[in-house]
Formats: sequence, structure tokens, C-alpha cells
Amino acid sequence: MGKSSSLSDSLVTKARETLLGLPGVVEVRSVLEPLRDGSQFDALLEVVAGRHQVVRVPVEVQARGYPQNVRQAANRLAGHRNRSKGHAVAPLLIAPSLSPGSRKLLQDLDVGYWDSGGSLYLKLNDSVFLVDRPAPPVERRRTRGLFRGASAQVLHQLLLEPGRAWKGNELAEKADVSAYTVHQVLQYLEEQLLVERDEKGPNMLRSLQEPGALLEVWAESHSLEDYESHPLHVLAGSPEERERIVLEFLESCQVEYALTLEAGAMRVAPHGTGVGVLSVLVPADLDWEEITRGTRLQPVQDGANTMLMAPRRGTAPLMGRREIEGVWVASDVQLYLDLWNWPRRGREQAKHLRTERLPY
Repeated sequence: MGKSSSLSDSLVTKARETLLGLPGVVEVRSVLEPLRDGSQFDALLEVVAGRHQVVRVPVEVQARGYPQNVRQAANRLAGHRNRSKGHAVAPLLIAPSLSPGSRKLLQDLDVGYWDSGGSLYLKLNDSVFLVDRPAPPVERRRTRGLFRGASAQVLHQLLLEPGRAWKGNELAEKADVSAYTVHQVLQYLEEQLLVERDEKGPNMLRSLQEPGALLEVWAESHSLEDYESHPLHVLAGSPEERERIVLEFLESCQVEYALTLEAGAMRVAPHGTGVGVLSVLVPADLDWEEITRGTRLQPVQDGANTMLMAPRRGTAPLMGRREIEGVWVASDVQLYLDLWNWPRRGREQAKHLRTERLPY
């Protein structure tokens, strides 16, 4: 099952402590004798709840709580419920961390779960216990890395063409990353059941199965702090004049750019009354002193009406930009990610954009 006995013992012990703290539970004990039907699990617990009603809890421990692993384990646990006679049975899968997709899968299969972050789902007789908490810090850091740098370029390309079946080398070329990066990203997405293999061998194709789920997970991991932000004040008589001054200057310097946040959303799915701060995505390798020297783009600490935002790693935010009425605007994917993490009515605008522009 891909885990050490020490890991299993530690997780089972912690899960038992959680079960013992549930309302109505008076005892949680281990059953040491082998199961009569020959099933092999990592532990078998008996939970005494309510009026001394006993519920048997067969336990399987998974070191990596990805949907691909979880589905197989859940089927084994559910099968034991069907074979058990004379006992109420509540199967339980335990893992250091369970992704949101794994949790939903287990709930759909009516199999309980617990992870070290404190998330819990379990049915005991007539009671249903559900605790939904963020993944433990180690797993959050690991997952967060997927949405940065070159890996994010792969994800962005998949979401730009969600219905396409990809060869690895084609995806690497389109996303402008190495074949190794593509392999690592697709392997992770397969484990999460977000990507499916269509063929085997040299002509293997992979296609994104749940673009909406991927977008949502990415949005939760994304942060506007991932940009190196440069607040500026541009003296102009109107928002339109300010935009013209900034964009004409960037074009004169041959700088690739894309409007984002409310400035970008106003071009494709208006949901507000105007643009307070002009937010513009730009490459990371700009000479900021040259940009602000002798121009109308003046750096400020407070009172900025323009924000140039450069990704700290990779070029994913500028992927898929498109020209609309002579102005370059970020892709709908990037607009959604940025808006979702924007404190000023951003999520409301992100939802509107997704309804209007994204098919998933």
C-alpha cells in the first residue's frame, strides 16, 4: 500500500483520538483477531457510540491521498461493508493529506475519511460527522509549486484548449517548457484524476477531464503576491487618457503587456462602473529605472492609479493574451485567477466572467 508501518500506526493512533472525541462516542478499541472473510486492512476498530451500539470501522492507510489511489482503496473498503454480517460497518480511509477531489470521491462512494489536517467524514449509525479543513502545510506547499513557473505554463495551456488531446512533445512546445516538466505535471494531474490517457505507447494522448476543477484549485492557490508589483501615478485628465499614456509607452518600448483585474474584465465581461486602478501584466525582466525615468509614469508609495505587475517566475500570466480593439488583454483564465484573489469585489467579478466567458 506504499507506506511504512510506523506511518500507519501513527496515523491510526491520531485518528482514534479524533473518533474518541466525537459526540456520543464512549469507546474506540482495536480488534486484533484476523477478519473471517480474509480481508486485509491496516486496522480494524470498534466504535462504541450512543446506547452502546458497536460500529466496526475497517481502516486502510494511504501514504498519498490522491484520487487515483483513493478510488482503489475506497472500493476495497466498500466491498468489506457488503461482506460483513451482523455488524454495522463504517469504512474509513486515513491519509496524511486528502485533496478536495479525494474527499468528494470518498463522500460519493459513502466511505469515511480522516487526514492529519483534521478533516473528517464518517457515518456512525444515524449520525454523520463532517469536518472540512485545509490540507496540512506540507501538502499545501507541494501543491502550490504546481501553480508556479514552468508548471503553471503547462496548466495554462491545458485550460486554454480544454477539449484537446495532447502529445507530450506538442504540449511542451506550445507551453514553451521542457518535456520533463510536462511529464511531471501530467503525472500529478493523472493522480488527481484530472487528466486521462487516451492511448498507450509512443502515440499516447492525454486530455484534461475536469477543467473546471483544475481552475478552482488553481484559483485557491493563486495569489496576487506572486507578482512583483510596481505602483505608479500617471497624471491624466481621465481614465481613458491614463490608459492611452501607459499602453502607448509600453508599446514604444516593445514591452509585451496584458490588462488584468477590472481593466481586463471591462474589455470582455463588464461587471462594474469603471476602472479605479489600471492593472497591467508585464514581463519580469524590465528595466524599471528606465521605464520611470523622464516619463509620466511616476513611482509612488500611496495614491497609485496604475499598477504594473510582473510574474516572479515564468511567463504563464501573459499566455493566451489577445488583442481587443487595439489593446492586449489577459486570457480569460488569467483574468479569473487574478480577479478571484482581488479583495475589491474580485470574486463577484470572477464569477461573472466565468459565467460569460468560460465553458467550464
